[in-house]
Amino acid sequence: MKLVTVKTFSKVHEAQLLKETLANNGIESYLFDENMNNVYPGYNIMEGGVKLKVDAFHFERVKLLVDAIQPEPLKDLNGDDVVCPNCHSKYIKSDYFLKEKNELIKLFKSFLSDLFPNKYEKDYICKSCNHIFQLKHSKDI
Repeated sequence: MKLVTVKTFSKVHEAQLLKETLANNGIESYLFDENMNNVYPGYNIMEGGVKLKVDAFHFERVKLLVDAIQPEPLKDLNGDDVVCPNCHSKYIKSDYFLKEKNELIKLFKSFLSDLFPNKYEKDYICKSCNHIFQLKHSKDI
């Protein structure tokens, strides 16, 4: 059996929810780096997060299931949906320091953002076109 990564998550509970959804549809899946993320929260920044993997035989079916699940759009401080300024998609993910290329600096900044959460602005990435952007005075609700 050859395992392929279907999706990577920054939050363990999101990975577990999708794993259960796949199990309810008769597809066995596996979570990688789940325990490391629980023990060491900064690990997801260095290694990319929790990886959900399935047998390559089921990959296309799983992708259809994943695409059918529409996440709730992120909201800005006014309660409006966060929209990509490039392609106007609402399929947006947020995290700290997405633009940072150096993994060690990214890890250090992530640690600081946990200590001083109001000091750092989140970056947003459009999952449709991969455009990275920031909102002024933005926080997820």
